[in-house]
Amino acid sequence: MTNRITMNPTYVLIEKTRIELENYYKKTINHRELSSYLKFNERFLTTKFYRMRKGSPENLKYSAFLKLRTNIFQLTHNHISKDLRDYLQYYDKHLRNLKDFAHSNYRIKQVSPFFNQNYFSEINTKEKAYWLGFIYADGAITETFNKTRRNKNSRRIKLAQNKKDKILIYRFARAIGINFKHIHYYEKFDYYELQIRNHQMIDDLIKKGVIPRKSKLIELPKLKNRKLTLAFLLGYFDGDGEMNSTRMHSGNKLFLEQIKNTFKINHKIKIDTKKSKKGIIQYCYAISLGAVLFNEMLDNYTRSLKRKRKYFRI
Repeated sequence: MTNRITMNPTYVLIEKTRIELENYYKKTINHRELSSYLKFNERFLTTKFYRMRKGSPENLKYSAFLKLRTNIFQLTHNHISKDLRDYLQYYDKHLRNLKDFAHSNYRIKQVSPFFNQNYFSEINTKEKAYWLGFIYADGAITETFNKTRRNKNSRRIKLAQNKKDKILIYRFARAIGINFKHIHYYEKFDYYELQIRNHQMIDDLIKKGVIPRKSKLIELPKLKNRKLTLAFLLGYFDGDGEMNSTRMHSGNKLFLEQIKNTFKINHKIKIDTKKSKKGIIQYCYAISLGAVLFNEMLDNYTRSLKRKRKYFRI
């Protein structure tokens, strides 16, 4: 193994992780086994080492780094050495200092000088909680293969709404300081779309549970208080709730169970269907929030979607 490879930050991180788990479990662990321990494809790390030998830096995508870090703590029950803990902090800074991270922020600032890339770093206002809930329901983090960037995936935050609810796209853009020039109208499909490429905001959203292909994986985030959670729930309802009703949908039953338990909802979770934006019928789960909780949501945060702001008789 050449010095060039052993000085590679990704190589060092993988080896420190392997040694940490070997010491914890008192056994030898090869790269395939380590990949499985960390819940990656079994050839994930083997491929990384092969490419590093060929001269590729093989920096982890930030989402993969977060997954690795989370699983290390889970596997060791939060008992890791100071050496590995310090290196995890170093690698986090290493990824954030890559040219690609800085470049994404520089480009967006050219069009939107008031863009707040740290908007979702901490969910400490009802407005932020509302938009987080809305993104849980109707937003996505997309990954697009891009040959011009050395086979890396280009990640974007994507929000789309039909014409009658375009106000939500504009309100969100105003909240985070994005120039309206980023909003595009697609006449063929009659909807408005906003796409944002900024690593800092994407990473913060991933930490808050907005992961790629999230529809069947989302869980209720742990926010600081009931008011923030109510605002989150209202944002989710505006994205995936029924008009003139308190029913809302999700592809993940666990997510609705967490809401049901948190707010002590008496209604049962039922299997339901809904139409996607492309008109495709999808199977999902649904729950009625009930009049008391729904009215409390409306009182708690007033700047939600007007056509869904209907108070129900208790």
